[in-house]
Amino acid sequence: MYDMSMRSDKPSKTVRAVRKIYLAPVRLYKKFVSPAVNPDCIYDPSCSLYFMQAVERFGIIRGTFTGILRIVRCNRLFLGGPDPVPEDFDLKQIFSRFTVFRRHRKRH
Repeated sequence: MYDMSMRSDKPSKTVRAVRKIYLAPVRLYKKFVSPAVNPDCIYDPSCSLYFMQAVERFGIIRGTFTGILRIVRCNRLFLGGPDPVPEDFDLKQIFSRFTVFRRHRKRH
């Protein structure tokens, strides 16, 4: 039986290597494409950096899900501003950011 007390919070070398390979396209985008296309992100940290931090913090599946949701919010319908990666993977908190950062339309 697996003992949770033996679990290390630090990922193994293999896991770190897989994450590094997985994030290589994001790093290439950040270095070559982003500066040429749209260097100003409405959020801090930028969406690509947020994506990388989310994968490092939550793993490939949960981090990708969190990062994609952030990228979906990166448009003029949202205000932007400081939006760090959450400490814990909490779907309710992650989805609440859709309302927190949403621009409110003025009613006439």
